[in-house]
Amino acid sequence: MSTAGNPINSATGAWKKAKAAVNSEHPAWNHLMLRLMVENEKRGDDDRCHSLEAVAAMSPLEMLRHELVGTRIAMPFAANEYFGCQLAKVVGINSPEVLLATGQSLDWSMTNPLIDANTVYLDAWLGFGTAAYNPPTAGRGILTEDFYIKPLSGGWALVRRVPGALPVYFLRQRVQTAPSWLADFDDEERIDYLLNKRSPVDRLAFADFPAESESDPEVLASARWDSPGRLLSYAYRSWLFCTFPHASNSLVKTDGTLWVVDYEKTLWRKDCGDIEELAKLVAPSARITAICRRMSAINSQHIEQAIGEIPQKLWETGESVLTSKGAALDYWCERADEWRLYFGVEQSA
Repeated sequence: MSTAGNPINSATGAWKKAKAAVNSEHPAWNHLMLRLMVENEKRGDDDRCHSLEAVAAMSPLEMLRHELVGTRIAMPFAANEYFGCQLAKVVGINSPEVLLATGQSLDWSMTNPLIDANTVYLDAWLGFGTAAYNPPTAGRGILTEDFYIKPLSGGWALVRRVPGALPVYFLRQRVQTAPSWLADFDDEERIDYLLNKRSPVDRLAFADFPAESESDPEVLASARWDSPGRLLSYAYRSWLFCTFPHASNSLVKTDGTLWVVDYEKTLWRKDCGDIEELAKLVAPSARITAICRRMSAINSQHIEQAIGEIPQKLWETGESVLTSKGAALDYWCERADEWRLYFGVEQSA
């Protein structure tokens, strides 16, 4: 029997072509998740074959084939972090406070009030923690009682910890934090790495989230990959063209509210073609389109205020395409205008 028209085979084939370049850093995963929700609504079920057929035909797979090697960030890492957290609040996404410090202004001695005896040191590449004290270096950060402190080019980003919150990574055995049937594309371990990316911090670091809350229905509902909060985070990351909010960057509090962190890898786009593409992908669903439309609340005033609060020294790192506040303002206002063009503006009640 011929398998040429088998949607599972065609989807798997497309996936294998993309495999070398696909990783959880690619912003196209945000498009992918929103489109999958459109398909689920259209089909009226979560049938694997139908979903795989939809994925096989999706143009974001073309985007996923593109290697990210050579792709540059839009603004300096610390600026991206601050900007992403600030504008998230405009569209109703819970994101923590971010403080920026330039140069070597932080005193990394054990007497620094930001560092307590229970500090956990993180290695962003190896995912290990160590009890020994070492000043943070490139690619490493520290977790204190109040902050996650990231050493970034030109300075530091101090991301305030969200009390009573747990990365949804630790709930992946209780609820679908990623579509389980995506494992049909490849081995389950790879999918788990891509979308349920391992937390670099042990569960013990989140002691203020009691174990009994892990079975709370509201907590589990928010942690699902298709919860309203997570769908909103995909749409916002699409507006930014930022990396996918995987299971270690999405946290849920004991009260069931979702929080999203880590915007430092916001990538630069030479045009706004990705916005037009997303509009076409979600057009069949009024609900998903409405979620995307919420990003239209971001206006030039919001953008100008957020950019204006970024220290001048951070623009001098040479690591980003945008190297001045003026260039950043023009870039983000163009994306905001294009987004409103394709998604419209929410009407006031």
